[in-house]
Amino acid sequence: SDDILIKAFGTADANRSFPSGHTAAAGVSYALTAIPDALDIRRKSVRALFLLCPLAFTGAVAVSRMMVGAHFMSDVLMGGTLSFVLTAACRAVVFRKKRVAPAPGDQ
Repeated sequence: SDDILIKAFGTADANRSFPSGHTAAAGVSYALTAIPDALDIRRKSVRALFLLCPLAFTGAVAVSRMMVGAHFMSDVLMGGTLSFVLTAACRAVVFRKKRVAPAPGDQ
């Protein structure tokens, strides 16, 4: 199959992409980090669990994509980072704390 890719595209790397779509899709599991905020869970151990599970899952997908030769480290790092940043931004917008302006004379 590499011979066909080399003839068609000049390289066997034509089926690789940047960033890794598999890793980015796995990174959507970062949305789980919003559950403690939605349920008003304050325990740090529970909040940490909702962060560590998506990190472990995304990391496992990233490592597997590199091990099968489908992606380079830069591909999976960018895929995971892109998902994390976008999820963190969405979470910050949805769960932002309402800031109360100080009353006149309370400064």
